[in-house]
Amino acid sequence: MIEDLLNQRESSKSILIIDSFEHKSTNLLYTFITKFLEEDHLNTDLNILPTNRASKLRLVNFLNSDSTGLNEIILEHIFKTRLNIFKLLLDELDKQKSNDPKKKFFLILDNLNLLLRHFDSNPLYLLQFIKECSKRPEISQILIVANQDSLDSGVLNQLKQVFQTVIYVNDTKMKQNELNLFSKLNKQIFKYNLKIEHRNLRSFKVLTHDEIMFIDNEYTVQKVERQIKIKSKLKEDDETEDDMLKGLTFNVHLSSDDLEAKKNLVLPYEILGQKKQIVVEKKRDEESKIFYAPDERDDVDDDDPDDDLNF
Repeated sequence: MIEDLLNQRESSKSILIIDSFEHKSTNLLYTFITKFLEEDHLNTDLNILPTNRASKLRLVNFLNSDSTGLNEIILEHIFKTRLNIFKLLLDELDKQKSNDPKKKFFLILDNLNLLLRHFDSNPLYLLQFIKECSKRPEISQILIVANQDSLDSGVLNQLKQVFQTVIYVNDTKMKQNELNLFSKLNKQIFKYNLKIEHRNLRSFKVLTHDEIMFIDNEYTVQKVERQIKIKSKLKEDDETEDDMLKGLTFNVHLSSDDLEAKKNLVLPYEILGQKKQIVVEKKRDEESKIFYAPDERDDVDDDDPDDDLNF
């Protein structure tokens, strides 16, 4: 799935990458940028900074006042006022589109946590921004990186609902056998253990993929392994039984004494596999008899026994 997203074989208008302080997604982000430049038939020497490609790729660093990309007026508004930065970005895209109607945009926000601080961690403006970008045909894709360690879990759950694709970066540590696998390449290899949740717009189904991705220092995908998780049938049965007993207001579990008494209980019928079979003797000589004493008021007639009944 990750290769399909990078090569745009599987379309996704909005992608959210969730990483952490321990497992950063920097090289994965650069791989997406490199693939975008290659698809746009631009010559790239892996120089991510927008030098002569500033019209295609804009880099906005919100930490420095001398950032390249959007003008300094927008940066001044960010730090001195409470203006909606997302609306300013869309206005800037409208200006660029008026000069070239056929231009396509690939938007990247690599520090979502910093932006949300200017809105007191209220994701309302961001949610509206993502929905607006998903509707615009001139925006090919929007890619946003969020750090889950410094973001409220409730806010993060709200954000995941509006993205078409959510990528979790779970593990980036290389094992010894993995290092040996790429030792002959003479390149630095980066590992990403990914969990991908992708929503298909045609069927509206959310598909989950677990993959291991290896990227070199030139942001080229070397290998992708798909993980298949197999659960034993016994474990599934145990989980089902636990779910049935979960949430009850009374205790239905048996103690050790109750279990021992249950095992030693002799039932009045034959059990398959039981060593000692219980035999029930049948007495054929006995016959059943009915003794009936008629009442004084009964008018018994052999031809019609019920003629004395009043209907």
